[in-house]
Amino acid sequence: MGGYSKLVLDTSVAIEYVISRSPWQSLLKGLYSSRKVKLFLSSVSLTEIYYVSKRIYSKAGIEELEEACRALLDFLKSSATIVLQAAR
Repeated sequence: MGGYSKLVLDTSVAIEYVISRSPWQSLLKGLYSSRKVKLFLSSVSLTEIYYVSKRIYSKAGIEELEEACRALLDFLKSSATIVLQAAR
């Protein structure tokens, strides 16, 4: 099985990483950097994450919204395999 666990992240789990006061943030940092877990993220969740993170960053007063959102998406894409269609 490749020696690792497989996890599918939903939108709320990925968003918890963005929220600076989230009690789950340190756990998620470890999960994203773990070599023992293979993460998967659906393309639908990726779109939802972009939308929600843009709203969070806007309310936080981040001026470069697009750049901040793209940086988050780039991070997620480097940490998780993006699933474009359901498994058959």
